[in-house]
Amino acid sequence: MTTHIAATDPYLEIAKGNVPGHRVEHRFGRSLPLALNSVADVWIPGGLKIWQTVASPIDIVSDDVADNGNPAGAGAHIIHVNGLDAAFARQGEDVVLNGTTPVQTVNSYVRNHRAHIVKQGLAYDGGNVGTISLTYSGTGDPSLGMVPGFGQTEFAGHTIPDGEAGFLISAGASTDARSGKSVSMVLIGRVGADDITTPFNPFRAIFHIEGLAGPVGGRLDVPTVIPPKADLWWRVLEVEANDTAVAASISMIMVELSLLGPGLSLSMF
Repeated sequence: MTTHIAATDPYLEIAKGNVPGHRVEHRFGRSLPLALNSVADVWIPGGLKIWQTVASPIDIVSDDVADNGNPAGAGAHIIHVNGLDAAFARQGEDVVLNGTTPVQTVNSYVRNHRAHIVKQGLAYDGGNVGTISLTYSGTGDPSLGMVPGFGQTEFAGHTIPDGEAGFLISAGASTDARSGKSVSMVLIGRVGADDITTPFNPFRAIFHIEGLAGPVGGRLDVPTVIPPKADLWWRVLEVEANDTAVAASISMIMVELSLLGPGLSLSMF
């Protein structure tokens, strides 16, 4: 029997690579356990993210010697890093880990979107043994973090590259409903992330979730347009109990600017 998939599902066709100039971006993250009344972005290593204004190499280090690619250890060997360069263009590279000794990327990054393990050690079901930390060398600020065994950094946010627009098609968040803990959250955006002279472009709330006590989210009926070189991320605004964990995600269709209609405004959300 032949199965036919309707060509009217544009998201599937984009994911299959059948729509030139379009691609999918999915970003997800979670927080470390949050204390009462905390304000924090949804990411590992936790706290409020410090956004960079100047590109710099990224230092990568584990807190366990087993995360070593030369000589090969039992943990992570090679990590792939991706993000944006000083011109907000996409780039990425593989880096061989050296355990508890920091190693540095060849490229400089003004945004570090993600990192994941591409080769790991001695067990088929293995991963990174220690916590892997990524830090902007120019400022010493954290860029991302990876907890043991997950093989993937976690940050519920993204920055739109130059030359593309993002169309937000879904967003979601959750906390532990079984514990009765609730949080308030906001999806934040900022246009013109490359404007680094005063007066700066402000953060703006795209939408709020109040009193979240379980999972919420879904596909948007009308996508929200995110302009080039704009930041987008989830933040926890209020926590009603200690030891509260939060997770969140966003999904976008990225479209080359040359394919957009003349009536579309890219000046704001």
